Amino acid sequence: MASNSWGFVHAFLGDPVAKSSVHAFAHYSVTYRDLCHAYITSYSDPQTSSIPAFLNAVVVSTSAQDAYVSGGNITASSRKAAFIGTSVVRSHLSVRFGGDGTGAIVAERAYLELETSDASVKKRFRVVAQNYDDGMLVKAEKLDRTIGGGIDHSVGANYQEWNPIIKVRHTEEDTSYGTVDDLRYFYTLNNPNGTPSNNITLYDHHNMNYTVHLVGPFKKQLLGAMTEGIYAWSIISLKMVEV
Repeated sequence: MASNSWGFVHAFLGDPVAKSSVHAFAHYSVTYRDLCHAYITSYSDPQTSSIPAFLNAVVVSTSAQDAYVSGGNITASSRKAAFIGTSVVRSHLSVRFGGDGTGAIVAERAYLELETSDASVKKRFRVVAQNYDDGMLVKAEKLDRTIGGGIDHSVGANYQEWNPIIKVRHTEEDTSYGTVDDLRYFYTLNNPNGTPSNNITLYDHHNMNYTVHLVGPFKKQLLGAMTEGIYAWSIISLKMVEV
């Protein structure tokens, strides 16, 4: 249906409706009235003032939306939840999943991700809460006491390091998650001129990314008597240093 001239439309599959009470649109281009209960997909800016939910929206500039499942550029001021979005520029957000590294509020994840420098391997690894946070800020410095009793303090750049405890299976059912061997592969990347090199991209629990080296010992401890298969879990401690 291309248009409708009545005041109450309970469902509409098609093009714009210019009336004031519309309960649902499965697909639409533009509507100019102020009561629209749900939109499944939208590709233009809706000129309405009260929209409880959008499942997919490219551009939205109205002032009160309860939820967005997916959005490209969201500029409205009050949202209860936004699951995916490229840009959120207003002030009130209760929950937001997903982010582009620009400081948007994102939900914490119970895993980190590691990716090789040539993007050939990218795997998730589950982490436990102990020793896992946003990274410890460390200063490159050298401190010596002079012969006269003073301090010779040389300082350099600031960087971050992480000491996560990773819980990993010997065999993984979900291919997006890495196994013990996958984690060992990342650890054994040593050649700075290789393909891939020893520069590894870390995506932390906020989905922020850093270039890191895996340093120190590869500490592995079995959880239980199983050594192979999906029920063979291990705890592995690693140190990751930003480069």
